[in-house]
Amino acid sequence: MEMYPREDYVDDPGRGFKFKVTNDLNFASLDQESVRKDLAMMIVLHEYPLSMVDHYGFRKFCNNMQPLFKVVSRNTIKKDIFKMYDVEKEDNEIVKQKPE
Repeated sequence: MEMYPREDYVDDPGRGFKFKVTNDLNFASLDQESVRKDLAMMIVLHEYPLSMVDHYGFRKFCNNMQPLFKVVSRNTIKKDIFKMYDVEKEDNEIVKQKPE
């Protein structure tokens, strides 16, 4: 027995909008690298502590949102952040070296 029809719009009055509910499992693909990059960017932009990836509540939240996403350790996310920094630094150096 399905909770919702295949495609249906459910009204969420507490939030003031409707959202589409679907039982289509095509959403199951996940780009782990892209999500890790977004997580690293979120940590940098909002100055969150690296340890947040080890927090039980954060891991539970991620698992509920997307069970396929494997939350990485604080050391791994730190490496991802340094990689992003190196790429940005390199890009800025290339831009500075371009003759006008």
